[in-house]
Amino acid sequence: MLRVCHMVSNVQVLQVALAEVTVTCRFLVYRNRLQDETDFFVGKREDVLRQVNGQWQMARRQILLDQNVLLAKNLTLFF
Repeated sequence: MLRVCHMVSNVQVLQVALAEVTVTCRFLVYRNRLQDETDFFVGKREDVLRQVNGQWQMARRQILLDQNVLLAKNLTLFF
């Protein structure tokens, strides 16, 4: 069984254009797989949201992890 918990903080709007917004935040993702596989991912995320037909859609996402080395066996989650 896979358990995932996302925590998001320090949300900041960096830039606002006519139909586009750039937002940054910090995140912590906890993932537990099986009985003994536990992973933490900590970092910063920058998203560009674009308004299309009256709805906000993600145009770009950049993930910057704080870790230098990832010890996780795989990445099966969306930051």
